[in-house]
Amino acid sequence: GEAVTLTAYRVVQEGLNNVAKHAAAGQVALRLVRERSASGADVITITIADNGVGSDTSVPTAGLGLIGMRERVAALAGRLKVASTPGKGFELQVLIPVAGRVNSGAV
Repeated sequence: GEAVTLTAYRVVQEGLNNVAKHAAAGQVALRLVRERSASGADVITITIADNGVGSDTSVPTAGLGLIGMRERVAALAGRLKVASTPGKGFELQVLIPVAGRVNSGAV
């Protein structure tokens, strides 16, 4: 649906924007896949990982990027996970449940 598509787009947009602005990374990996989860439901999984400066995830930030992503994903009953260590990069993973079957046609 449109809400899932827009949320996936905005998560990727904001995630890559954060890498460009804050990470000082030499590499970034983006993975977006729609698959069947262990529970049998279709999910979209988005993973963005970089090898940049990382951050201490226990310290609140002044920006609204991650907050906005978390709210968008939660509105679709999804979840957002962040893993980072200062000096060792940053990884963002989003899982969004999808109603309906996987479209096997061209994108």
